[in-house]
Amino acid sequence: MVKVVLTIGPQHIGKSTFCHKVIKENPEIVLISRDVILEELFGSAYLDSYSGGHYVALEKMWEIVRENLHKKVEKIIFDSWNGPDKEREVIIEKLRALNVENVGAWYFKTHRETCLEWHMKKALAKEPKKDEKWEKIRLNSARESFLKYYDFFYKNANVNCEQGFDFIREINPLEKFSIEELF
Repeated sequence: MVKVVLTIGPQHIGKSTFCHKVIKENPEIVLISRDVILEELFGSAYLDSYSGGHYVALEKMWEIVRENLHKKVEKIIFDSWNGPDKEREVIIEKLRALNVENVGAWYFKTHRETCLEWHMKKALAKEPKKDEKWEKIRLNSARESFLKYYDFFYKNANVNCEQGFDFIREINPLEKFSIEELF
């Protein structure tokens, strides 16, 4: 029986890094990453919402899911940020329509300050503005927008089995888990 898990959580909380560690230790598990697909198709995971690129990537993701189900893969990680409840429900319905019997969630809960630190490292890695005033504004904006987004996500996440999940595992990516605990 195939098991598919969806990663749930806002950006910059360690979902993809955690998934890559799981895959490295368990190469028989298939990782399907929306960000990787976006980067392969468009050169970036961050697209203008009006470009339509996210829909193209989503179709590519479903194509990869179908290919792996046809190969009789036993475990798939679907690393696709999936915000509102309705988006998760649509993903679960599509998986069920493809005869996936066991759909779970890895609900990432990483400490807010740790995530902020990771986010700011990425912001600092970008080329700084030449004007010191604008650089300070850029970094402050990066910090504040991340915190608002993080807080909004967890205030509204509403992750539960009523959405159609067979199981939900809370994940702190800084902790170790056995593969049995994850699936």
